[in-house]
Amino acid sequence: MTWPFRVLPVWQGFCDSGLGSGLKLSNVILVGVRDIDPFEQKLIDEKRCSHVPCTKDFCHRLEPLIHGCKTYVHIDCDVLNPGIVPTDYEHPGGLSLEDIYNVSCLIADHDPIGFEIAEFQNAWAKGQNPVSPEPLINAFDPLIRAVAGR
Repeated sequence: MTWPFRVLPVWQGFCDSGLGSGLKLSNVILVGVRDIDPFEQKLIDEKRCSHVPCTKDFCHRLEPLIHGCKTYVHIDCDVLNPGIVPTDYEHPGGLSLEDIYNVSCLIADHDPIGFEIAEFQNAWAKGQNPVSPEPLINAFDPLIRAVAGR
């Protein structure tokens, strides 16, 4: 089976999307990934999957890749700049909440079918007070509304 949509995982490595088997790597777009391991780099170099790096024009570079495609988003929070939300992994030079809002608007204007958020920890350190996901949820608001309106 092949999937008739693009998947936008902002991820480290491979994970089960919960969408079943048959997802072709050619339908994967790595967005904002900075800490690319050798295996991922090989997939990108061989053009088996697409990569849109974290740059000021990433939305402009992403738009033609999702144009006309149903889109499912998987985001690992470690793609964000350190200090925005608690994660197990922190890498400088990531996306801001404004970037997330802008990409949410872009994807909402296409055909989003769903999304998932991963790598969000509930506190900065064990035993500390929980951190609210509200700023992140607000940044995803256009995408949430688009998916909820399906």
